[in-house]
Amino acid sequence: MTDMITDRMVEAGHAEFMKFGGHLVSQKVDHKEMFRRSFTAALAEAWRPISEAPKDQPCLIAWQEGCVWHIRRAYWDEKFEYNYDDDTEEDVYIGAWTDDSVASWGFQECNSFEPTHFAPLPAPPKVTP
Repeated sequence: MTDMITDRMVEAGHAEFMKFGGHLVSQKVDHKEMFRRSFTAALAEAWRPISEAPKDQPCLIAWQEGCVWHIRRAYWDEKFEYNYDDDTEEDVYIGAWTDDSVASWGFQECNSFEPTHFAPLPAPPKVTP
């Protein structure tokens, strides 16, 4: 996940660019609009199915359709829920995607949610001294 720009993103941006005539772009074309559409098409391809999400990342951006907050910071917590199995007399942990939001005030129960897509976090900004 270290490379934010994927081949699919490049292909989507290139396809949008080619709609404007590609390298034969004339002076009559609104270049800012051409680049805006190309970058928008490329960024839309950053979203991938949650099944492809790396569960070892400390943080990613997740999308859940039909939710008040569609886009959230999230991570996979492999010990999100704890159960004790009486039959095996063993602890059983159930993993879940979470953003550490609290289920209700007064309790420290965190919410889980079921995102359908994810995008890796972009690289941090370059800081100049």
